[in-house]
Amino acid sequence: MTFEIVYGMLRISCSMRTGDSVGAFYVFPYISGKTEPTSDIIRTFVKIYINRYMTPKVSIIVPIYNAGKFLEKCLDTLVNQTLKDIEIILVLDCPTDGSDRIAREYAEKDPRIRLIVNEQNLNIGLSRNEGLKIARGEYIGFSDHDDWRELDMYEKLYQKAREDQADIAISNFDSIYPDRIIPHPYYPDCPNQEQLKQEIFSHLIGDWKKEQEWRPFTHWGYMWHILYKREILENHNIWFSDNREITYEDLLFLIQVFHAANRITCIPLILYHHVFHQKNQASSYIYNSTGLVINHLMYLDHFLTTHHLRDEHLWDYFFSTLHVLWRTLKNEIHHKSCYQAFIQLVTIRKNPTIRQLVREVPFSVRMARKLKIQKTALWLLLRL
Repeated sequence: MTFEIVYGMLRISCSMRTGDSVGAFYVFPYISGKTEPTSDIIRTFVKIYINRYMTPKVSIIVPIYNAGKFLEKCLDTLVNQTLKDIEIILVLDCPTDGSDRIAREYAEKDPRIRLIVNEQNLNIGLSRNEGLKIARGEYIGFSDHDDWRELDMYEKLYQKAREDQADIAISNFDSIYPDRIIPHPYYPDCPNQEQLKQEIFSHLIGDWKKEQEWRPFTHWGYMWHILYKREILENHNIWFSDNREITYEDLLFLIQVFHAANRITCIPLILYHHVFHQKNQASSYIYNSTGLVINHLMYLDHFLTTHHLRDEHLWDYFFSTLHVLWRTLKNEIHHKSCYQAFIQLVTIRKNPTIRQLVREVPFSVRMARKLKIQKTALWLLLRL
Protein backbone atom coordinates (compact mmCIF):
# COMPACT_ATOMS: atom_id res chain seq x y z
CA MET A 1 0.00 0.00 0.00
CA THR A 2 1.47 3.35 -1.03
CA PHE A 3 0.13 6.74 0.01
CA GLU A 4 1.33 10.25 0.79
CA ILE A 5 1.15 12.18 4.03
CA VAL A 6 1.51 15.98 3.98
CA TYR A 7 2.12 17.41 7.43
CA GLY A 8 3.21 21.00 7.78
CA MET A 9 6.31 21.40 5.64
CA LEU A 10 6.83 17.64 5.37
CA ARG A 11 5.68 15.58 2.41
CA ILE A 12 6.26 11.86 2.96
CA SER A 13 5.58 9.15 0.40
CA CYS A 14 4.85 6.03 2.44
CA SER A 15 4.95 2.44 1.35
CA MET A 16 3.43 0.32 4.10
CA ARG A 17 4.12 -3.39 4.15
CA THR A 18 1.30 -5.90 4.52
CA GLY A 19 0.94 -6.79 8.16
CA ASP A 20 2.50 -3.56 9.44
CA SER A 21 0.20 -3.34 12.43
CA VAL A 22 1.61 -0.10 13.85
CA GLY A 23 1.20 1.83 10.61
CA ALA A 24 -2.17 0.26 9.89
CA PHE A 25 -3.49 1.18 13.32
CA TYR A 26 -3.06 4.89 12.59
CA VAL A 27 -3.64 5.00 8.83
CA PHE A 28 -6.20 2.31 7.90
CA PRO A 29 -9.29 4.09 9.28
CA TYR A 30 -8.37 7.19 7.26
CA ILE A 31 -7.62 5.34 4.00
CA SER A 32 -10.76 3.26 4.22
CA GLY A 33 -12.86 6.38 4.75
CA LYS A 34 -14.27 5.13 8.04
CA THR A 35 -13.20 8.21 9.96
CA GLU A 36 -11.71 11.64 9.51
CA PRO A 37 -8.03 11.83 10.49
CA THR A 38 -7.23 14.14 13.36
CA SER A 39 -4.05 16.17 13.57
CA ASP A 40 -2.94 14.03 16.52
CA ILE A 41 -3.36 10.83 14.50
CA ILE A 42 -1.40 12.22 11.55
CA ARG A 43 1.31 13.64 13.80
CA THR A 44 1.67 10.34 15.64
CA PHE A 45 1.89 8.36 12.41
CA VAL A 46 4.44 10.72 10.87
CA LYS A 47 6.62 10.50 13.99
CA ILE A 48 6.41 6.68 13.99
CA TYR A 49 7.20 6.52 10.28
CA ILE A 50 10.17 8.89 10.57
CA ASN A 51 11.65 7.07 13.56
CA ARG A 52 11.15 3.60 12.08
CA TYR A 53 11.83 3.90 8.35
CA MET A 54 13.73 7.10 7.54
CA THR A 55 17.45 7.83 7.85
CA PRO A 56 17.83 11.62 7.93
CA LYS A 57 20.60 13.35 6.05
CA VAL A 58 21.63 15.37 9.11
CA SER A 59 21.10 15.05 12.85
CA ILE A 60 21.48 18.23 14.92
CA ILE A 61 22.09 17.77 18.65
CA VAL A 62 21.14 20.63 21.00
CA PRO A 63 21.77 20.31 24.75
CA ILE A 64 19.36 22.60 26.61
CA TYR A 65 19.83 23.95 30.11
CA ASN A 66 18.60 27.46 30.97
CA ALA A 67 18.51 29.02 27.52
CA GLY A 68 16.07 31.77 28.44
CA LYS A 69 15.03 34.18 25.71
CA PHE A 70 17.53 32.74 23.21
CA LEU A 71 15.95 29.29 22.80
CA GLU A 72 13.06 30.14 20.48
CA LYS A 73 15.29 31.75 17.85
CA CYS A 74 17.61 28.76 18.06
CA LEU A 75 14.74 26.34 17.44
CA ASP A 76 13.08 28.51 14.79
CA THR A 77 16.26 28.47 12.70
CA LEU A 78 16.39 24.69 13.02
CA VAL A 79 12.80 23.69 12.18
CA ASN A 80 12.76 26.12 9.21
CA GLN A 81 15.92 24.83 7.56
CA THR A 82 15.68 24.49 3.78
CA LEU A 83 17.05 20.97 4.20
CA LYS A 84 13.90 19.22 5.42
CA ASP A 85 15.33 15.72 5.85
CA ILE A 86 16.87 16.33 9.25
CA GLU A 87 16.29 15.20 12.81
CA ILE A 88 16.61 17.63 15.70
CA ILE A 89 17.65 16.04 19.00
CA LEU A 90 16.93 18.23 22.02
CA VAL A 91 18.65 17.04 25.19
CA LEU A 92 16.90 18.54 28.22
CA ASP A 93 19.61 18.83 30.88
CA CYS A 94 17.33 19.57 33.84
CA PRO A 95 16.53 23.21 32.98
CA THR A 96 14.82 25.28 35.66
CA ASP A 97 13.72 28.34 33.66
CA GLY A 98 10.96 26.82 31.51
CA SER A 99 13.20 25.92 28.58
CA ASP A 100 11.88 22.35 28.77
CA ARG A 101 8.32 23.61 28.25
CA ILE A 102 9.36 25.50 25.12
CA ALA A 103 11.21 22.46 23.79
CA ARG A 104 8.17 20.24 24.32
CA GLU A 105 5.92 22.72 22.52
CA TYR A 106 8.19 22.65 19.48
CA ALA A 107 8.38 18.84 19.62
CA GLU A 108 4.58 18.58 19.58
CA LYS A 109 4.46 20.64 16.38
CA ASP A 110 7.35 19.05 14.47
CA PRO A 111 7.74 15.24 14.28
CA ARG A 112 11.41 15.59 13.35
CA ILE A 113 12.20 16.72 16.90
CA ARG A 114 13.27 14.01 19.34
CA LEU A 115 13.48 14.73 23.07
CA ILE A 116 15.92 13.26 25.57
CA VAL A 117 15.35 14.04 29.25
CA ASN A 118 18.39 13.68 31.50
CA GLU A 119 17.58 12.33 34.95
CA GLN A 120 20.35 14.49 36.40
CA ASN A 121 22.32 17.49 35.19
CA LEU A 122 25.10 16.13 32.96
CA ASN A 123 26.41 19.41 31.54
CA ILE A 124 27.07 19.95 27.86
CA GLY A 125 29.66 17.24 27.14
CA LEU A 126 27.74 14.19 28.35
CA SER A 127 24.46 15.68 27.10
CA ARG A 128 25.90 15.75 23.58
CA ASN A 129 26.87 12.11 24.07
CA GLU A 130 23.27 11.25 24.93
CA GLY A 131 22.26 12.78 21.61
CA LEU A 132 24.97 10.89 19.74
CA LYS A 133 23.68 7.59 21.12
CA ILE A 134 20.38 7.92 19.25
CA ALA A 135 21.43 10.05 16.24
CA ARG A 136 20.63 8.40 12.89
CA GLY A 137 21.78 11.05 10.43
CA GLU A 138 24.40 10.50 7.77
CA TYR A 139 26.08 13.62 9.18
CA ILE A 140 26.00 15.09 12.68
CA GLY A 141 25.81 18.76 13.62
CA PHE A 142 25.77 20.46 17.01
CA SER A 143 24.24 23.68 18.25
CA ASP A 144 24.39 25.60 21.49
CA HIS A 145 20.93 26.38 22.84
CA ASP A 146 21.44 30.15 22.55
CA ASP A 147 22.86 30.28 19.00
CA TRP A 148 21.17 30.54 15.61
CA ARG A 149 22.06 29.88 11.98
CA GLU A 150 21.18 30.79 8.41
CA LEU A 151 18.18 28.83 7.16
CA ASP A 152 20.19 27.18 4.37
CA MET A 153 23.17 26.26 6.54
CA TYR A 154 22.68 22.49 6.65
CA GLU A 155 21.59 22.25 3.02
CA LYS A 156 24.78 24.01 1.89
CA LEU A 157 27.05 22.01 4.20
CA TYR A 158 25.44 18.68 3.36
CA GLN A 159 25.60 19.27 -0.40
CA LYS A 160 29.24 20.32 -0.13
CA ALA A 161 30.10 17.29 1.99
CA ARG A 162 28.45 14.92 -0.50
CA GLU A 163 30.02 16.60 -3.54
CA ASP A 164 33.51 16.34 -2.06
CA GLN A 165 32.90 12.99 -0.31
CA ALA A 166 34.11 14.67 2.86
CA ASP A 167 34.18 13.44 6.44
CA ILE A 168 33.99 17.04 7.70
CA ALA A 169 32.31 20.09 6.14
CA ILE A 170 33.09 23.52 7.64
CA SER A 171 31.43 26.92 7.27
CA ASN A 172 32.47 30.27 8.67
CA PHE A 173 30.67 31.97 11.56
CA ASP A 174 30.46 35.17 13.55
CA SER A 175 30.46 35.99 17.26
CA ILE A 176 27.59 38.16 18.48
CA TYR A 177 28.24 40.23 21.61
CA PRO A 178 25.76 42.62 23.25
CA ASP A 179 27.60 45.61 21.76
CA ARG A 180 29.25 44.28 18.62
CA ILE A 181 29.48 41.50 16.03
CA ILE A 182 32.84 39.98 15.14
CA PRO A 183 32.85 38.07 11.83
CA HIS A 184 35.21 35.17 11.25
CA PRO A 185 35.23 35.14 7.44
CA TYR A 186 38.58 33.45 7.08
CA TYR A 187 39.07 30.62 4.65
CA PRO A 188 42.38 28.75 4.83
CA ASP A 189 44.00 28.25 1.43
CA CYS A 190 45.78 24.92 1.17
CA PRO A 191 46.95 23.17 -2.00
CA ASN A 192 45.83 19.69 -0.91
CA GLN A 193 43.74 17.77 1.60
CA GLU A 194 46.68 16.44 3.60
CA GLN A 195 48.14 19.89 4.21
CA LEU A 196 44.72 21.27 5.16
CA LYS A 197 44.26 18.50 7.72
CA GLN A 198 47.75 18.94 9.16
CA GLU A 199 47.42 22.71 9.48
CA ILE A 200 44.05 22.53 11.21
CA PHE A 201 45.24 19.74 13.51
CA SER A 202 48.38 21.63 14.59
CA HIS A 203 46.36 24.78 15.26
CA LEU A 204 43.87 22.87 17.36
CA ILE A 205 46.70 21.62 19.58
CA GLY A 206 48.61 24.90 19.81
CA ASP A 207 47.59 28.50 19.15
CA TRP A 208 51.00 30.16 18.76
CA LYS A 209 50.59 30.68 15.00
CA LYS A 210 48.71 33.93 14.64
CA GLU A 211 47.68 33.98 10.98
CA GLN A 212 44.14 35.35 10.84
CA GLU A 213 42.81 32.74 8.42
CA TRP A 214 43.54 30.00 10.96
CA ARG A 215 42.04 31.76 13.98
CA PRO A 216 38.78 29.71 14.01
CA PHE A 217 40.85 26.53 14.31
CA THR A 218 42.80 27.46 17.42
CA HIS A 219 42.38 26.61 21.11
CA TRP A 220 38.89 28.13 21.30
CA GLY A 221 37.39 24.88 20.06
CA TYR A 222 34.66 26.26 17.82
CA MET A 223 32.74 23.19 16.69
CA TRP A 224 29.10 24.05 15.94
CA HIS A 225 29.66 25.42 12.39
CA ILE A 226 30.77 21.97 11.19
CA LEU A 227 29.12 18.76 9.95
CA TYR A 228 30.75 15.48 10.97
CA LYS A 229 30.19 12.17 9.22
CA ARG A 230 28.57 9.86 11.76
CA GLU A 231 30.52 6.87 10.46
CA ILE A 232 33.81 8.55 11.44
CA LEU A 233 32.63 9.16 15.00
CA GLU A 234 31.38 5.60 15.40
CA ASN A 235 34.35 3.85 13.77
CA HIS A 236 36.86 5.75 15.93
CA ASN A 237 34.76 5.70 19.12
CA ILE A 238 34.83 9.49 19.45
CA TRP A 239 32.82 10.98 22.30
CA PHE A 240 32.84 14.14 24.40
CA SER A 241 34.61 14.15 27.73
CA ASP A 242 32.71 14.85 30.95
CA ASN A 243 33.21 18.59 31.40
CA ARG A 244 32.34 18.30 35.07
CA GLU A 245 35.82 16.73 35.33
CA ILE A 246 37.69 17.86 32.18
CA THR A 247 37.30 21.30 30.62
CA TYR A 248 37.48 22.35 26.94
CA GLU A 249 35.56 19.21 25.94
CA ASP A 250 34.76 20.65 22.52
CA LEU A 251 38.45 21.18 21.74
CA LEU A 252 39.35 17.61 22.71
CA PHE A 253 36.49 16.35 20.52
CA LEU A 254 37.79 18.36 17.54
CA ILE A 255 41.33 17.08 17.99
CA GLN A 256 40.11 13.49 17.82
CA VAL A 257 37.82 14.12 14.85
CA PHE A 258 40.38 15.94 12.71
CA HIS A 259 42.94 13.26 13.47
CA ALA A 260 40.52 10.56 12.26
CA ALA A 261 39.10 12.38 9.22
CA ASN A 262 40.44 11.73 5.72
CA ARG A 263 38.69 14.40 3.65
CA ILE A 264 37.81 17.94 4.78
CA THR A 265 35.91 20.58 2.85
CA CYS A 266 35.07 24.23 3.56
CA ILE A 267 32.46 26.79 2.52
CA PRO A 268 33.69 30.43 2.77
CA LEU A 269 30.31 31.71 3.98
CA ILE A 270 29.15 32.83 7.43
CA LEU A 271 26.33 30.39 8.19
CA TYR A 272 26.40 30.09 12.00
CA HIS A 273 25.98 32.82 14.61
CA HIS A 274 27.46 32.26 18.07
CA VAL A 275 25.90 34.40 20.80
CA PHE A 276 27.94 35.58 23.79
CA HIS A 277 26.24 36.71 26.99
CA GLN A 278 26.79 36.62 30.73
CA LYS A 279 25.41 33.10 31.18
CA ASN A 280 27.73 31.44 28.64
CA GLN A 281 29.46 28.48 30.27
CA ALA A 282 32.86 29.35 28.83
CA SER A 283 32.84 32.57 30.86
CA SER A 284 32.28 30.87 34.21
CA TYR A 285 34.89 30.31 36.92
CA ILE A 286 34.48 26.53 37.05
CA TYR A 287 34.96 26.05 33.30
CA ASN A 288 38.46 27.57 33.52
CA SER A 289 39.35 26.30 37.01
CA THR A 290 42.81 24.88 37.58
CA GLY A 291 41.79 21.33 38.43
CA LEU A 292 39.72 20.91 35.25
CA VAL A 293 42.46 22.54 33.14
CA ILE A 294 45.10 20.15 34.48
CA ASN A 295 42.79 17.20 33.70
CA HIS A 296 42.41 18.59 30.16
CA LEU A 297 46.18 18.67 29.72
CA MET A 298 46.51 15.10 31.04
CA TYR A 299 43.84 13.93 28.57
CA LEU A 300 45.61 15.70 25.70
CA ASP A 301 49.01 14.31 26.70
CA HIS A 302 47.59 10.79 26.81
CA PHE A 303 45.97 11.18 23.37
CA LEU A 304 49.14 12.52 21.75
CA THR A 305 51.29 9.85 23.35
CA THR A 306 48.92 6.98 22.53
CA HIS A 307 48.75 8.01 18.86
CA HIS A 308 52.51 8.66 18.64
CA LEU A 309 51.95 12.36 17.92
CA ARG A 310 53.62 13.95 20.92
CA ASP A 311 57.11 14.42 19.48
CA GLU A 312 55.79 15.62 16.12
CA HIS A 313 53.59 18.27 17.74
CA LEU A 314 55.75 19.06 20.78
CA TRP A 315 55.96 22.80 20.09
CA ASP A 316 52.20 23.10 19.50
CA TYR A 317 51.52 21.13 22.67
CA PHE A 318 53.99 23.26 24.66
CA PHE A 319 52.47 26.58 23.59
CA SER A 320 48.95 25.31 24.21
CA THR A 321 49.92 24.18 27.72
CA LEU A 322 51.41 27.57 28.64
CA HIS A 323 48.36 29.32 27.21
CA VAL A 324 45.73 27.38 29.18
CA LEU A 325 47.80 27.50 32.38
CA TRP A 326 48.15 31.27 32.05
CA ARG A 327 44.41 31.49 31.40
CA THR A 328 43.53 29.48 34.51
CA LEU A 329 45.82 31.57 36.74
CA LYS A 330 44.20 34.76 35.43
CA ASN A 331 40.85 33.13 36.15
CA GLU A 332 41.90 32.54 39.78
CA ILE A 333 43.01 36.16 40.15
CA HIS A 334 39.81 37.51 38.59
CA HIS A 335 37.36 35.36 40.55
CA LYS A 336 39.33 34.64 43.72
CA SER A 337 42.59 36.37 44.65
CA CYS A 338 46.30 36.59 43.86
CA TYR A 339 46.95 34.34 46.84
CA GLN A 340 44.63 31.67 45.42
CA ALA A 341 46.44 31.94 42.08
CA PHE A 342 49.74 31.35 43.89
CA ILE A 343 48.31 28.24 45.59
CA GLN A 344 47.21 26.89 42.21
CA LEU A 345 50.64 27.65 40.73
CA VAL A 346 52.18 25.47 43.41
CA THR A 347 49.73 22.70 42.48
CA ILE A 348 50.65 23.03 38.79
CA ARG A 349 54.39 22.86 39.54
CA LYS A 350 53.87 19.56 41.38
CA ASN A 351 52.34 17.89 38.31
CA PRO A 352 55.03 15.59 36.83
CA THR A 353 53.64 15.64 33.26
CA ILE A 354 53.67 19.43 33.13
CA ARG A 355 57.12 19.65 34.67
CA GLN A 356 58.47 17.18 32.11
CA LEU A 357 56.97 19.15 29.21
CA VAL A 358 58.30 22.59 30.20
CA ARG A 359 61.78 21.11 30.64
CA GLU A 360 61.73 19.32 27.28
CA VAL A 361 61.64 22.64 25.42
CA PRO A 362 64.99 24.47 25.77
CA PHE A 363 64.76 28.09 26.87
CA SER A 364 65.76 30.68 24.27
CA VAL A 365 65.35 34.41 23.69
CA ARG A 366 63.57 33.69 20.40
CA MET A 367 60.92 31.62 22.15
CA ALA A 368 60.58 34.19 24.93
CA ARG A 369 59.76 36.85 22.36
CA LYS A 370 57.03 34.68 20.91
CA LEU A 371 55.54 34.07 24.35
CA LYS A 372 55.86 37.65 25.61
CA ILE A 373 56.64 38.55 29.19
CA GLN A 374 53.75 36.97 31.14
CA LYS A 375 53.96 33.50 29.63
CA THR A 376 57.76 33.61 29.62
CA ALA A 377 57.68 34.33 33.35
CA LEU A 378 55.29 31.40 33.86
CA TRP A 379 57.59 29.16 31.81
CA LEU A 380 60.58 30.06 33.98
CA LEU A 381 58.61 29.56 37.20
CA LEU A 382 57.52 26.08 36.06
CA ARG A 383 61.10 25.16 35.09
CA LEU A 384 62.53 25.97 38.54
